[in-house]
Amino acid sequence: MNLADWVTLLRIPLLFLIVLLMYVDFPGSASLSILLFIFCGITDWLDGYLARKYKIISTLGTFVDTLMDKIFMLGVMVTLLALRILPL
Repeated sequence: MNLADWVTLLRIPLLFLIVLLMYVDFPGSASLSILLFIFCGITDWLDGYLARKYKIISTLGTFVDTLMDKIFMLGVMVTLLALRILPL
């Protein structure tokens, strides 16, 4: 496990936090979830940048990054559908 992998795996707890913020009802929760979503997008760029800069690109890291991208987007989309924010 290298730094780029840890940055990639950081998106797992952030996904749960975003979903939680989408379900709770307090002022600013939607704004905070959007900001965290943007932060996760930045971490997606950052892990690739770190891997290339420090030459720590690995087959596992590439696979995990791609998998995390899909899990993250699927988790957000399913939550938006479950809350009926997006139409079926």
